[in-house]
Amino acid sequence: QYTYGGKAVGGIEMFLYHIYKNIDRERFQFDFYLQNGNSMQQMEKDIYLLGGKIVYGKPFNSYIPKFFYHTRQLSNTLRNGNYDIIHINMESPVWILHAALLAKMHRVKGIVIHSHSDQRLHQDKYRFISFFLAKVIQKIGDQYFSASEQAGKFLFPHKNNFLVI
Repeated sequence: QYTYGGKAVGGIEMFLYHIYKNIDRERFQFDFYLQNGNSMQQMEKDIYLLGGKIVYGKPFNSYIPKFFYHTRQLSNTLRNGNYDIIHINMESPVWILHAALLAKMHRVKGIVIHSHSDQRLHQDKYRFISFFLAKVIQKIGDQYFSASEQAGKFLFPHKNNFLVI
């Protein structure tokens, strides 16, 4: 299972797509969950031909409906998908924690958390919230990736074992 929260297809999407094209699909299955109405158009046809599935979250403009809709849809996806691993690749610590808690609730065995953002590292108003969320996130995940050293230090300040990819 793969959870994605950005606005466009980027490096990690291409990375996972290429892994998916070359893995033993008799043993492993990737499903892609895209929120905010995002699209992987250039890869969609190949993913479907290879036996993959893409689940689209519905975009919302206000936070409250988006939160409840996303909770219900991701929860249903995790419950019905019987996933062993979820790779959470989102920018906001709030949404990362949200997806990780849902995965934990649905007994997903492996939770991979991928940090991209260090944007709030120097903003005082987010420091306490980010510090608190980072502590909780670090207790839930099993593997930790980051897009840069700074992104890793932002979301995993208490971990030395994140991998920059």
